[in-house]
Amino acid sequence: MAVHDPGVFHPKAFPVHDCEVLGLAPELYFNSGLFLWDNRRKEHRKVFQKARGLGYQLREDKMPRGIHDWGDQSLLNAGVQYGGVALNLLPFTFNYMRHMVQGRSFLHTPAMVNAVHAAGFPLREKMRHLKCAAEFLGYDMDTSEHGEAAEMAALRFHHGRAMTLA
Repeated sequence: MAVHDPGVFHPKAFPVHDCEVLGLAPELYFNSGLFLWDNRRKEHRKVFQKARGLGYQLREDKMPRGIHDWGDQSLLNAGVQYGGVALNLLPFTFNYMRHMVQGRSFLHTPAMVNAVHAAGFPLREKMRHLKCAAEFLGYDMDTSEHGEAAEMAALRFHHGRAMTLA
């Protein structure tokens, strides 16, 4: 299980280049900041074997044009997709990344965030980022029937509007 990486929508983000070079399906490309697997399953262990093998090829310059990801993400994606491992994509609230809203790959900050992603922040700034995110996202929601009704009305409005714009 993982969360789809919306970086595949931004032409300057590394997932676009890496999907092209590695022949990966962008709709299945996940962000490895939250990646759950079962190490008891042989097919899951093979994902890591394949990713390590591709990493060795990259280091030995045997892969044309290389990849732009400096971490494990594109290699793990290749391991999953090349191995045909079933991937269950979770909602983006399980791996919220503020910079994806700023870069407009996420259309909004969700009302409910399950996990905050801190990758890309220098180590000395990670805790500050997470504390700020917790403060910003840590508000109470109106869970009354009025709040529920407002949410449903807003969903119907936005869904209908999206269908009209399409």
